[in-house]
Amino acid sequence: MKNFKKIISILLCFSLIFALGSASMNVSAETASQKVERLKREEADAKAILEAISEEVEELDAQINENQSHIDEINSTIDANNALIEKTQADIEEDKVTFSKRLRSIYMSNSESRIKILLGAESFSQFLQLAQLTSSVSSYDKQVMENLAEQIKLLEEKNKENEKLKAEFVEKKAELDKQRETKAARQEEARVIFEEKSNLREEAEAEKRAEEEAMARRAQGGGSGSASAPQFAGSGIFGWPSDYNYISAGFASNDDVHNGTHNGIDIAGGGIMGTPIYAIGDGYVTYVANYCTHNFGKWYGCGCGGNYGNYAQIDHGTVNGNHYTATYAHATTIYVSPGQYVKKGQVIGNVGTTGWSTGPHLHLGITQNGYWINPMRVL
Repeated sequence: MKNFKKIISILLCFSLIFALGSASMNVSAETASQKVERLKREEADAKAILEAISEEVEELDAQINENQSHIDEINSTIDANNALIEKTQADIEEDKVTFSKRLRSIYMSNSESRIKILLGAESFSQFLQLAQLTSSVSSYDKQVMENLAEQIKLLEEKNKENEKLKAEFVEKKAELDKQRETKAARQEEARVIFEEKSNLREEAEAEKRAEEEAMARRAQGGGSGSASAPQFAGSGIFGWPSDYNYISAGFASNDDVHNGTHNGIDIAGGGIMGTPIYAIGDGYVTYVANYCTHNFGKWYGCGCGGNYGNYAQIDHGTVNGNHYTATYAHATTIYVSPGQYVKKGQVIGNVGTTGWSTGPHLHLGITQNGYWINPMRVL
């Protein structure tokens, strides 16, 4: 009953975690602090599950060790009995040989030896004693062999009993080993979930710190909404979207990853992970994908967001007769929501490596009148 209750509790916890995970993908409007607290709770739940299953594994290991001790004891007893059986059989064979020699000797003497023994009696009383002695010689040898045979029989019966007992323990061991294998698999699953929750919690804390730092920089700049956006040399009509200005892949880059099909620029650099993404201009958010969790230890495309991962599209309106939209991709998290109006330099998310990404960077793609252009022309 105790194990049944524990299993039910674990299943309920797993259901809770999955429910929380699903909910987190649908709640894009939660603040960084709320996200950190939610992930802390999920991490704690995952840890509790892992600890419960680990405790069950330890209990099974103890049962397996105890069961193996019984098997070892039985094997030792059987080995000792087998050795005694072999010795007893050897004693019987030796007695048989001795007895056969004695019978042959009596036969060869034609019973003369017995007559001589009896005639050597000095009184009738002694004669009776000698007669009884000679008649009991063969029965004594017979009794010795019967006793030895009885010993072998008892030992063989004991061995059969031990073998039956051993078979029961061996069967139990197989059952325990099977349970151990199942529990170990569940333990590994729980460990993976716990590590994922821990990574997500650490990621959320990094996001929160980045958001707080960005807000602090904006506050120091007078809270204009554009004070936090860095300014690099350029004559374009839009602001720069990152604290970094290293271009790891240019527009239409013909490297091994993009093969000339790159519809934007990739902004990267050591330490860029988790740093703010700034809106390059005023505009309305038209689309947000914010459900990708594949953001750590990944060097491949997960397919999320059409390979953009977590991303936002913003309509920056018409400038100098041309209409512009921008796509901000591979974010860890997007902070804005569809329909929201943003100002130039406003923090809209933080840099990550979700979607098809070989490392932390911001992919910025810009369309002019519906066609992709090199963003460097307008930044």
